[in-house]
Amino acid sequence: MVKQFEKREWNGKYLVPESRQKSHGGYRESKKHYGFQDENKLKVLHVEELSNLYLFVLKDPSNEKHQGYKYLISTGATSYTAFYTENGFKRYLKRTGLKKQLVEKRENGNSYKLIGSYQRITMSGNWKLLNEFGRKKGLTRTKVLDNGDYTTGYYGNGKIYLINPNYPRTIYNHFRE
Repeated sequence: MVKQFEKREWNGKYLVPESRQKSHGGYRESKKHYGFQDENKLKVLHVEELSNLYLFVLKDPSNEKHQGYKYLISTGATSYTAFYTENGFKRYLKRTGLKKQLVEKRENGNSYKLIGSYQRITMSGNWKLLNEFGRKKGLTRTKVLDNGDYTTGYYGNGKIYLINPNYPRTIYNHFRE
């Protein structure tokens, strides 16, 4: 027996199968982008607090294992992000407000502890609302890597704001970054 998929409607929290929808209008249909209810309001969806980060700067980044990245940032046991160039790494430090402190010098590179913390705040809405929010708060506009794409973000006071990838947002060309 093959189970057929039912039509689903958005009830404000999750998609509800047609068989469970209330006839008196308790659920309402949303025709917004990707099934989310309202992209015309800016709302915080997720706050990621990042601290206890470590940096390893390779002397020879041509190693196949590291794919040309020279600046490797980890949370101790797992990789977090990486940069090819010193300029890219310096932009990251400027946006996040982190400082580096030498921990150990090694033959293949130096190990650092990144001092401080910052928040990465993912919001619902659309890029126009984020631009307006950034201007009102006096934040600095930047390009951030999120979900495999470069997109517009704003930073200031140890926080980076960006739009959730399930909402309409500006995407930049990887090869120009």
